[in-house]
Amino acid sequence: MRKGRQVQRRVEVTVVAASVVVLTGVQGISPALPGLQDSLGLDDAGVSLIMLVYVVAAAVASFPSGVLANRFGTRAVLAWALTLFGTGGVMLALEGSFPVLLVVRTVQGAAFGAVLALTIAALADASGRAELARTQSRRVVAMSLGESVLPVVAGVLIVLAGEFSVFWLQALALPAAVACAAALPARGAVPRASGASAGSALKALRTPFAGAVQAPGFVRFFLKFAVLTYFPLFAGRDHGMSAAAVGLVVGAAGLLATVSAAATPRILRRLSIPACTVVALLLSGAPLVLVVVAPGAGWLTVLLLLWGVGDGIIAVLNNVTASLAAPPDARSAFIGLTGTIRNVGKLTAPGVGALASGFLSVGGTIAMIGGASLLALAAVPFIAAGLAGRPGGDSESPPGREGR
Repeated sequence: MRKGRQVQRRVEVTVVAASVVVLTGVQGISPALPGLQDSLGLDDAGVSLIMLVYVVAAAVASFPSGVLANRFGTRAVLAWALTLFGTGGVMLALEGSFPVLLVVRTVQGAAFGAVLALTIAALADASGRAELARTQSRRVVAMSLGESVLPVVAGVLIVLAGEFSVFWLQALALPAAVACAAALPARGAVPRASGASAGSALKALRTPFAGAVQAPGFVRFFLKFAVLTYFPLFAGRDHGMSAAAVGLVVGAAGLLATVSAAATPRILRRLSIPACTVVALLLSGAPLVLVVVAPGAGWLTVLLLLWGVGDGIIAVLNNVTASLAAPPDARSAFIGLTGTIRNVGKLTAPGVGALASGFLSVGGTIAMIGGASLLALAAVPFIAAGLAGRPGGDSESPPGREGR
């Protein structure tokens, strides 16, 4: 028993570290974008392309990487994805041309999508139902802290060594690849054709439970990227908040998301997963509906902080429910498919907002997006029914309560 816990702990530490390392692909280079624009002579569209190819590749690669993991094992695919990511960072640190940058960023984006999906699956494989919420919570918390710290580290590097030095941060994925190859157990491969794993994941997605699980995950990223895109505009133009004040509020909301993610396992000792999902969705969507009637910057700040609390809870819950909804013979493939759907939320939010802004104010656009997100509440009864049908628990037995 003790040896089993040591193995579980080693897997958890390794995959959580891998999850944080790949954040260097966005948070680790964002402070360098103005310098890269000047050095490479790019217009604004070119800078946007640096991020766009990365996000699109991540969305496309999540599902295939999960299928490969079911066929060849999570350890092998995760280690190779990290190796590609880290090698790309070394190449970009040494080679500064724009075409090379775009090609490598595309490959890194695909690796990023694979790592995010497979680290969720690896934790689910290593955790029993009682530990699932705790392990997924720790992963979300570590990633949230990484999102806060990496821009600061990147800024220091830029001052000391120039904008291309930030790509050396991505080389940290290379020791992470070695650690995953050493720490993850050589299991998880399924002796079936890759097409069978993909088919099993797609078949599961058509069930009410697995289909409903996708709604909160999609909504979380849909709202998050809408907030990051439109809240600064609304707060500055309509409420006179300075850029520094907006940054402080967004940062505080992110900090509260980290705290609520850490608290989610404790919350699940008192609330069922479906009840907690309802609370989290209301906290995420309803405050955004109300921004349009906020009487001042103070109330606007409170509303965004409430959104942050809901965002952190959903982040953990969606990883838990996706792990529980996944078919045992295609868990990595199913979680990869879930990752693709989440990433579609990232890509959809700015587009929907742009269309809405043609006939709504910026505040009205945020309120419309928040209201639309509340439609995800319709998925909760299906999640409750699916959890009730799972062995070892129902909607009234959340992870963390069993065995107590």
